[in-house]
Amino acid sequence: MAYILGNEPLLTLLFSSLRQNKVAGCYVLEGAEGTGKLTVARYFAAALMCTHPNADCTPCLSCPACKNVLSGGHVDVTELRPEEEGKRIPVSAIRQLIAETHLLPTQGDWRVLIIENADHMNKEAQNALLKSIEEPSPQTVFFLLTDDLTRLLPTVRSRAVKLKTEPLEDRVIRSVLAKESGDFASVEEAVLLCGGSLGKARSILCDKDLHEAREKVISYFKALMDGAGFTKLSLILPPGNMNRADLGRVLPMIKIALRDLITARYSNVKSEFFTDERFRRDLASIISPASALRLFELIQDLERAVAQNVNIFSALSGFHLTAKKLTQSSHL
Repeated sequence: MAYILGNEPLLTLLFSSLRQNKVAGCYVLEGAEGTGKLTVARYFAAALMCTHPNADCTPCLSCPACKNVLSGGHVDVTELRPEEEGKRIPVSAIRQLIAETHLLPTQGDWRVLIIENADHMNKEAQNALLKSIEEPSPQTVFFLLTDDLTRLLPTVRSRAVKLKTEPLEDRVIRSVLAKESGDFASVEEAVLLCGGSLGKARSILCDKDLHEAREKVISYFKALMDGAGFTKLSLILPPGNMNRADLGRVLPMIKIALRDLITARYSNVKSEFFTDERFRRDLASIISPASALRLFELIQDLERAVAQNVNIFSALSGFHLTAKKLTQSSHL
């Protein structure tokens, strides 16, 4: 299973079902973005299609069938995802997918259907899918990939085998990145911010804008120590000079940093943003968990507003007005 880093328990369960001829008709793979959900689904699909599988039923990864599956180009493996980021998967797309389940496999013995961001199916689409996963066609396997299992209908969840991908350990990501980059400081920053996702770590390593955004967020939290926190927050989130991409970098970092401050009182909780543990604890000592949590919630509200395509200037202006009131009533 060297093709996949981590997720050993999940893979052990999947391949045990294959060896025992007990492959389920539908699997839900839940996990944070970048934790390998699509990689796992493709790897198992490759095992089903492989013409020269290993003794433990894992795929050889060398035959044409394996290569086609792993590249997303096998005729009997269909991958469905939202046409645009943040968009819903319409019921028409699901009905077209379901129609494929009634076709016999063309090149292999199985037909595999992978739905990325399955929680983006609207209610009608999920209900349309329900009968197919209740009574799947022979030799047909569905993989529903989601960041959040609870966004799927209870009826869908109850008819699937639920599995969860896990973040990679820091040492694993560090080892891979060290072979790809000689910049130790950047590698450590990527490991810290990636949340256990190798794909995200690689993106961070190549994203200079993300590094600059982190420096701005760090400067804001340093300003908190001097009592100038709100003023600095206004500077790193100026209403008239921010776009969605900028906010997509800065807001998650502020949330991670605030979560670090909330958990700083527990010695066994590892920091996910601050590299200076002493600074983290000093800052946490002057900011109450309640204040940090309230600002965290304000950031979440702002993220939701941005996701709904509201006017950025209006959203940030409203955010700053509310945050200012919080500043006046707390250490923030």
